[in-house]
Amino acid sequence: MRRGKRARKEGDSMPRAPFLLYFYWIFQILALVPAFLFFLIPRLFSPKYRAITLKRLFISDIKDIRRLTGGERNKEGAGEGKKKVFWVHALSFGEVRAGTILIEKIAVRWPDAVIWGSSSTPDGLRELEKSWGRWLSGRFALPFDLMPIVNRAIAMVRPDVFILIETDIWPTLVWRMRKSGAGLIMVNGSISQRAASRLERFPWAARLLYGAFSVVAMQSMGDMERLLSVWKRVSYGKSHVGCLTQDGIMAVGSMKFDAALSKVNKYIDDMKRENTLRELGLRGNTVKIVAGSTHSGEEELIISSFVRVKKGLKDINGGAIQLFIAPRDIKRAKEIGDIVDKAGLTYRLRTEMGEGYKEGNYNDCDVVIFDTLGELLRLYSICDIAIIGGTFVPVGGHNAIEPASMGLPVISGPYIESILDVMTALERAGGGLRAGDERQMYEMLNMLVVDNVKRRKMGKRAGEFVIRNGGVVDKYLEIIDSLPCQKCTNVQ
Repeated sequence: MRRGKRARKEGDSMPRAPFLLYFYWIFQILALVPAFLFFLIPRLFSPKYRAITLKRLFISDIKDIRRLTGGERNKEGAGEGKKKVFWVHALSFGEVRAGTILIEKIAVRWPDAVIWGSSSTPDGLRELEKSWGRWLSGRFALPFDLMPIVNRAIAMVRPDVFILIETDIWPTLVWRMRKSGAGLIMVNGSISQRAASRLERFPWAARLLYGAFSVVAMQSMGDMERLLSVWKRVSYGKSHVGCLTQDGIMAVGSMKFDAALSKVNKYIDDMKRENTLRELGLRGNTVKIVAGSTHSGEEELIISSFVRVKKGLKDINGGAIQLFIAPRDIKRAKEIGDIVDKAGLTYRLRTEMGEGYKEGNYNDCDVVIFDTLGELLRLYSICDIAIIGGTFVPVGGHNAIEPASMGLPVISGPYIESILDVMTALERAGGGLRAGDERQMYEMLNMLVVDNVKRRKMGKRAGEFVIRNGGVVDKYLEIIDSLPCQKCTNVQ
């Protein structure tokens, strides 16, 4: 675990909220009427968004929250005989999945604690119930960042510790949370070079976003160094603006390593792999390529490379390879199917497989499109090569740790801003490759398909890389245990 240099001096005053926070609130008041007319009302009348909007206004589910919070603790807060209260927030589906092992270990370490979970999206709330449900006292949608709603949520939950998984930061929420006396920590944090460059130009924005935290724990040394570079511009005079010091910015590691390792035993052994192959009606003697979390504009490139590889293999093994595509947005399945058709390939949808499927259903097609959620890990466990989505278009990349943990060699594209440190380290470990364009993509894919020894060696190194970087969650628990929880009386 690496920390930034200490910036706060002895005798400095207690932290205060940045002056910009008041401008933020004034802006909210001025924008209230247009936001009500053009944002809130359309969402309330939309079947798709009405439920989540009411939840984020803290209108629906309020009786359940009151019932669950009413008997949990007294207003005085945690103390002798009182239960420690955690509020853990994860933006959406992926962040919830990454935080599952942290929630489990918090429940083990503090068995009498009250743990609340929140998320900002319907998918995230559903995953909260599925993955965190057994350890939670309750769950709710993150309130909109308006002071009356935020104050109401904090007053009802009364957290001692607020844990933010990754970077869904809302200024009113974090500063009012700090005012309430809760200790704040960001875990699994990251910051891209682009975001860091912007914040270096506007250090007051960095104060607004990060200043309320006691600890900002980053996924990598690169993330820590980028945020430290920003924070050096956030000068503290004799009177501090915020609670965060350079010493509170540290590189701990990514919980995704622990999350992936916790799932390996569930999927990876030969018996489970054979069961999964049988469930999907697949043979085990084809080379299987998975493209996970793909975006629009990537499937054409991937499918084009796949067609070239398959054509070159006809003289070797009859082209016995298959491509599995798991798009980031499953509603794009039909669009992807049209791309496959135009390439002269056959495809099936995952949802076409009902209860009465027969073994061999999917052996006669070139491509299987997974139009379902939550099956990507199972898919990695049966495949041989992984392609990371969001890296061939300027998105920044998605989780490369999961396929590596399953012993798959990993191919990314050039756009890896969000996973730069992980992919760079994986490449150095010999488990990853980076394709700069379609030609390189084809060459790398063809090499891994044809050269079984190279493919297995790279997969082994990828798996070893993940194991070496495990144990991150235990470090987070130690930080949480030492987190200060006290009233910041100067926070306005």
